[in-house]
Amino acid sequence: MPKRLLRAALEERGTPWPLDAESSNDAESDPNSSDEAAVSPMFRYLLMVGGLLAALFIAYLWWEAQRPEAPSAPVTIPLTPKS
Repeated sequence: MPKRLLRAALEERGTPWPLDAESSNDAESDPNSSDEAAVSPMFRYLLMVGGLLAALFIAYLWWEAQRPEAPSAPVTIPLTPKS
């Protein structure tokens, strides 16, 4: 937005915009300078949440794959006869 304001002010005075050639070369050589190449914060958030859910799912699968322990021997309590 500031570049547009500067360009409009310079064109109004009759002087050409000096950064036209430089800005087009920079945009072509640096792919990270464009707005489209920037990763939005929402995408980062969704990526982190997705990674966390995937890690939890893998941990659940690993937990379920463990061999169950052998059940303990049943305990019998002898009952005493009524007196």
